[in-house]
Amino acid sequence: MTWQLHRPWPDGRTLLVLARLPNLPTVWSNCVAAWLLSDGGEAARLLWAGAGASFLYLAAAFLNDFFDQDFDRQHRRDRPIPAGRATSISVLRLGVAWLVIGIAILLLFAHANLVLTLLLVAGIGVYNAIHKATSLSPLLIGACRFLLYLVAGSTATAGLSGFAIWCGLTMAAYVAGLG
Repeated sequence: MTWQLHRPWPDGRTLLVLARLPNLPTVWSNCVAAWLLSDGGEAARLLWAGAGASFLYLAAAFLNDFFDQDFDRQHRRDRPIPAGRATSISVLRLGVAWLVIGIAILLLFAHANLVLTLLLVAGIGVYNAIHKATSLSPLLIGACRFLLYLVAGSTATAGLSGFAIWCGLTMAAYVAGLG
């Protein structure tokens, strides 16, 4: 990985490309489903869970570009880092910032389970670090969706239900099957 030090922050259009926003509603629908399947409760917790999960999704998207920059230089030169529209360090900094904000929101406002939240963050990190090097990538992204279900379900007033866990496993199998 080479570190580009010119042009410190990406412009608005580049931020949108890095964010991969068209997939964000799937994160929200997973949060709503897991929360409802765990008997819901306080609507504010669901809104905070969606916000926290959105920041984790943004972190994953930005970190994906950071970790894939060498691959992208060879195969996807139009991506922001190889195209010179964003620097490696700015993408990394923003990815880490989104990660910290997401964790804080989930733990402080959505009252998500700490262990499940940290497992999801670890899953995001592992996926981004090794997905290009393994054929198990679909299983890793499926595991992240499963952990998202668990985190969102844990924000329900009664906590995570067994039914939400089973539905999360089904979602994980579906996502892994798409890969």
